Amino acid sequence: MHKPRAAPPIPTDRPWLLNPKYPGAGVFYYGFIHEDHHGYIFMKDGEPWLQLEDHQMDYYGGHGTLLVNVEQYRNFPGNLDKFQAELSTPYPVISPRHFLSMTKKQYIYKRDLFPQMQMLTKIPSLRADQDNKPLIQIMAIYSRTKEEMMEGKVEFAPFEVDNWVELGNELTRRFQYATHQNKKYKMKQKNQRTMKFVFDTLKSMLPVNRYDPEFTALRKLLMRLHELKPVENNHTFYEFILNMMYVIIDEFDKFIRTNKSWFLPYPVGQNATTAYVRVFKENKNNYVLGFELLNEMKRCGMNTVQLEEMLQGHKPLFCLDIRDVIKLELKNVERIVVDIVKSHKTPVWFPSYDGSTFCLERLNTVQYFIDWIHTKRYFQDATEETRDKLLEALKPLKTVVDYIPFNYRIISEAEFNKTKAEILQNLKNAGIVPPAQKREVRQIPPGLWTEKQLVEELKYLDLGRAFPEILKIGNIVFKIKELDHIRTVDMFTAVEMLQFFCVIRRIGISQHFFIFKDEWFEGLITLSDDSPTD
Repeated sequence: MHKPRAAPPIPTDRPWLLNPKYPGAGVFYYGFIHEDHHGYIFMKDGEPWLQLEDHQMDYYGGHGTLLVNVEQYRNFPGNLDKFQAELSTPYPVISPRHFLSMTKKQYIYKRDLFPQMQMLTKIPSLRADQDNKPLIQIMAIYSRTKEEMMEGKVEFAPFEVDNWVELGNELTRRFQYATHQNKKYKMKQKNQRTMKFVFDTLKSMLPVNRYDPEFTALRKLLMRLHELKPVENNHTFYEFILNMMYVIIDEFDKFIRTNKSWFLPYPVGQNATTAYVRVFKENKNNYVLGFELLNEMKRCGMNTVQLEEMLQGHKPLFCLDIRDVIKLELKNVERIVVDIVKSHKTPVWFPSYDGSTFCLERLNTVQYFIDWIHTKRYFQDATEETRDKLLEALKPLKTVVDYIPFNYRIISEAEFNKTKAEILQNLKNAGIVPPAQKREVRQIPPGLWTEKQLVEELKYLDLGRAFPEILKIGNIVFKIKELDHIRTVDMFTAVEMLQFFCVIRRIGISQHFFIFKDEWFEGLITLSDDSPTD
C-alpha cells in the first residue's frame, strides 16, 4: 500500500497573514497617522479606534476626513502585502482606480479586480454595518487566496463595463432570495447550531490558501465573532452569513471562469501580442519606466535593440520621456496613463514593475519628510543655530531630488527608507529633539482665515525666529497668483505650505517644484515692507 503523499510545506515568507503586527485595518492607521499620535490608537474587537483630541484630529481634517484619507492611502494594488495585513483584512472600501490608455481604452490593475468585485457587494441587501462586516472579512480570505493566481505581477486587465454590470445585477438578484425562500443552508437541528458546523460549512466553500491550509484565519475570525454572538443563540445571523457567502463565492467563481485571462499572468512568447506599459503623468511631462517597457517588449518577443541602447548604463528606475518613446514608433505597445496621487499629506505608494517592491514620486517624498518635521514641531522656538542644524539634517532630501534631472523621477522603497534613516541619524548626531512644550496650530476652516490671522498664527508658533521671511510672505500670500489655491485650505495646511517653501528654498532644492518661484522672496520682501512683521 502506498503511503499518502505528504502535504506540501507551508511557505514562511508571509508570516503576517496569520500573525500580523496589528490586526485588521490597524496596520493602515499606524502607517498613515503621524508617529507622535500612535499612542492614541487602540485595538478593540480586532479593529483600530482613535482617542485623538480635537486639536490633533484637526491635523487630519476631522474624523470623517481621516477615515476617507486612510482608505485613499492604501488604495493601490498590493497594499495588503505592502502593509503586512492579516489574511482576513478587507480591501479598501472605496473604488479602485481605473485608467485610460493613450488609445482611449479603459484598464484596471489585475490585482484590483478583487476590490472591484468587493465593491459590487455594497448594495442595500448587504449593508456595511456591523452584522455584515464578517462577510467582508470572509470575502477577503477568499479574494487574497484567489489573488495568488496572478503571481504578484504588475499587470492590467481591460475594464469592460458590461461584464461588471452583469455581475452586479446577478449578485443583487440572488441576494434578494438568498435569505428567504431559496435558503441553501438552514440551521434547524441542534447539531447545526454550533461553531463547528459554521466553520466546516465555510471551509468547504473557500479555496485553500497555501499559507493557511488549516484555515486558521477563518477559525480566528469566527471565534471572535462567536464571543460577541454565540452561535447557539444567533442561528438566524449565522444562516445569513452562510447563505450570503454561498452566493458571493458562487458568483465570483463564475466571473473568474468567464474572464479567466484577466486573472492570470500575461502570456509569454508566441501567444503574447501586446506589450503594456505605464505612462506616469506629471504636471509638465509624462514618462515611462524604461526597464518596465523593456521587460514587456521582451515578453512579447519584440525587437529591443534600440531600446536597450537607450537604457545602457542606467539603473532599474530610469525614466524615459514619453516623447522619446513615441519616436521609437513601437507597434503593439499599449501605453496606460497612470496618475501619481496623494492622500492628504501622505504620498500613496505604487508597485514597481517587479511586483514585489513599491515606489514613490521623488517630489512627493520631499514634501512628506518636511511635513513630518513640521508636525514634530522642530522649528518652533528654534534659534538660527538650531535651524541651520535642522536644515543640515534634511540635506539627504537634496540627494533625493538631485537625481531628477538625470531622469530618475521615482524613488524606490529601499531608497526612501535609507533617506529616512539618514535624516533620523543626522538629527540624533546634532542632538536635536522636538520642543518639550509644543504649540498646536489653532485651526480655522478653509476660506475663513485672513492674511493677518495667518501671520498671527506664524508668530504664535514662533516660526518667524527660524524663518523671518515666513512672516513677510504670510502678509501678502493672497496677492501671489500662483498660490491662489491657498484660500481653499485650512490654517493647518496654510502654515505647512509656507514653512515648506522656506525649507526647500534654504536647502537649495526649490527649483524642482514647478509652483515655487524663488523671486517671490525678493519681490515679496519689498512688497511687504510696509506691513507689520513684529
